[in-house]
Amino acid sequence: MMRHQPIWKALRSIAALLVLLGGLSSAVYAQFNGPALTSAGALNEPVTLTTDPTILYPPKHDLRLFPGDLIVVHLYPASDYGPMVRVSLDGSIQLPLIGTLHVQGLTIAEAQKLIADTLIAAGMY
Repeated sequence: MMRHQPIWKALRSIAALLVLLGGLSSAVYAQFNGPALTSAGALNEPVTLTTDPTILYPPKHDLRLFPGDLIVVHLYPASDYGPMVRVSLDGSIQLPLIGTLHVQGLTIAEAQKLIADTLIAAGMY
């Protein structure tokens, strides 16, 4: 029985550490989540049913590029060209090998085609 005594001491130490950590993490559960709901606020407001096709089938919304957006360009199968660029305040991007392109307001697909066409015209792809 004497051989197992150090193991029990280690297990007690681990258990004490877990109890201590459990006591410290209880502060996480006591965070403020905003004001309490009152009976004055409607929880489940009634929904008006509709057959309006503009509501049921909204038009496709393509993402458009604007200043501050981050673009990563990948050429397949070439793995050595993969610049990550941010759309500047004037709406342009600076890509290696092809230079500056204006992409503000373009959809992702339009910007992709512009970059591909420019790379092809420059003889880089």
